[in-house]
Amino acid sequence: MIPLSLFPHAETERSSASVGRFRISYYAPDGETKETLLRVASSADTISATELVLRKLLEGAVVNAERTAKAGWLRKSLSWIGAIAVILLIISAIYVTNRYFDDEPVAYADVREHFKYGSTGGERGWKKQFGFGIPYWVWVALPELFHEHLPDGQAGAGYSALGLIYEDGKDPRFDLPVGMSMRRVMGVDRVYFNCGFCHTGSVRDAPGADPRLVLGMPSNTVDLGGLIGFLDHSSKDWRFRPSRLLPKIEQMAELRDAAHEGGDGYRPDELGFVDRQIFQFFGIPMLRDQLMTLLGRLDFMDHDAWGPGRVDTFNAPKALLGFRMEHADESELNGIADFPSVWNQKARKGMWLHWDGNNCSVDERNLSAGFGTGATPPTIDKESMLRVADWLWEDAQPPAFPVDRIDRQLAARGQPIYEANCSSCHGGREAPFRQAGDGSKLGDVTPIEAIGTDRSRLDSYTPALAQAQSSIYAGYPPAGEEACREYFETVCETDQDDERYRELRAQCYPARFRHFRKTWGYANMPLDGLWLRAPYLHNGSVRSLRELLEPAERRAVRFYNGYDVYDYEDVGFVSAGAAAEKRGWLYDTGRVGNGRQGHEGPAYGTELAPAEKTALIEYLKTF
Repeated sequence: MIPLSLFPHAETERSSASVGRFRISYYAPDGETKETLLRVASSADTISATELVLRKLLEGAVVNAERTAKAGWLRKSLSWIGAIAVILLIISAIYVTNRYFDDEPVAYADVREHFKYGSTGGERGWKKQFGFGIPYWVWVALPELFHEHLPDGQAGAGYSALGLIYEDGKDPRFDLPVGMSMRRVMGVDRVYFNCGFCHTGSVRDAPGADPRLVLGMPSNTVDLGGLIGFLDHSSKDWRFRPSRLLPKIEQMAELRDAAHEGGDGYRPDELGFVDRQIFQFFGIPMLRDQLMTLLGRLDFMDHDAWGPGRVDTFNAPKALLGFRMEHADESELNGIADFPSVWNQKARKGMWLHWDGNNCSVDERNLSAGFGTGATPPTIDKESMLRVADWLWEDAQPPAFPVDRIDRQLAARGQPIYEANCSSCHGGREAPFRQAGDGSKLGDVTPIEAIGTDRSRLDSYTPALAQAQSSIYAGYPPAGEEACREYFETVCETDQDDERYRELRAQCYPARFRHFRKTWGYANMPLDGLWLRAPYLHNGSVRSLRELLEPAERRAVRFYNGYDVYDYEDVGFVSAGAAAEKRGWLYDTGRVGNGRQGHEGPAYGTELAPAEKTALIEYLKTF
């Protein structure tokens, strides 16, 4: 037996003679005093009280040791778990931060490629919201899933049925058409319009011939109203949901990988796990809501009435600026007009621009047009916009009419006819189109009573809108009002030194709009690249130059536009026949805003002799 005295920290207290009851006090391994009660049957038990005390103490020590070990293991485990959690949190924070600030456009070294596909910033969101841009994979999937909403009802050709232009070697199922840009924003590759969407046209010499792409000319085949209608119908379709779109996206990704091995240029990756979750729970529902909200604000407009090469320029900005269009006067609800050409902008400095001459600043004209590409004060990519502006300033030139199709002698006879009847309003054949003191009315506004053309576009632009536009880019330029005073005062001057203008623009661009105004007529424009600007008048209601020299009653009442085969004899695009009917859109001059009247009478050449008209047309081919 082990004497109890060997355990100085254990004490026993006998409480009964017949039954051994010992209260034992001892120190546990953690230094805390413990007590336990030990019972024995009698003093004659074979197991002495001392042995029981010892056993109890040993058992307690083992139990406490085990508990201590378990507690240490738990503390170590929790420490490792905490460390791993902190590391994962840091990694997640870095990932989320990088994704949140991700903002990388697809870049192009060639400025012409940049004009066709470069971003103006429209894919960005307002202050880092989800953004205007449509995710690339949704853009690819839409015409496949909702092809019945396309004009031809066919899948497999992207947006070709809406007149969007795909260059040779491009696959319309996966590649972007001209006029669509791509930018990776917040980890998502998004696409949106750029300047080339409205200002790139297609010309063919004959049916079946290869198309020639012309930058800077009106987009004669693009049906923007049709595209808006397609997006509207698709967003309202019950299948616009993750359970339908995500499988289609996966299918298109597999088809793209099978169809394209390698390839030039940037290609968005397939959706990863994180992206699929974002699209599933946030991206697709948010995109649908955004489309329905945006297009819902424009539902007062009849997009089916636009047709190829045309747009209602200023009614959409009214709605987006908060105008109560349900209370608008009926006369201002239709402002459909042709896309303009945009080349030779240096020569247009100081002219009154837009169809109605409502602004004399080339910079403000371009910035206001940029609204259609999503380039707004919070989203604009200044460097990208200035790169396009620099190219349009002087380098962008219209291609010449095919020389082998011009009768030079006949054109020479037409020149004095032009100078006597046309040059006072439209200037010379080449830039700068006018000279100081020549008495030219080029760039001025001719009152609607004098020109007599359809007034719908004129009436759609209101004094209230001109006033509202003056608040756009409020707070700009960052350099401040005083530093940019010279820029504001000289931006419409025609004789300003070019280098000084560029220097001021670099410092003060973009700036708050200051030059919009309401007018009461249409502007006299230069005629550079005239042959590519058909159909004619601001609303595209006259098919050809030959028809423009006839009085209104001799002009076609209905014809097809949007067909890109050229009529070199009458100077305009082919607008009749089976091919034009199949590929084109029926233009009805009897509809509101489509009137073919005006620009007629002695002042406009419609009373010239037939031979004089023919000679004049031949000379106009040289512009």
